[in-house]
Amino acid sequence: MKKMNIAEAARVIGGTCYTCKTHFDLVSDGTSKTCKEITTCTDKHGKVVSSTSKNVASSNCGVVN
Repeated sequence: MKKMNIAEAARVIGGTCYTCKTHFDLVSDGTSKTCKEITTCTDKHGKVVSSTSKNVASSNCGVVN
């Protein structure tokens, strides 16, 4: 049997890939409302590794102009 270091074991047991989820939020700042697409990525342990936000069309948040 071959001995492994931590990095090699991490690739074998569950890998090191991320799981990303995207959702839409309506953000209000005073009088204006903006629809944001928020993408959050977690590692195999559930720890957040990145989170991004960008403006998208209001229809994504269920708002009809």
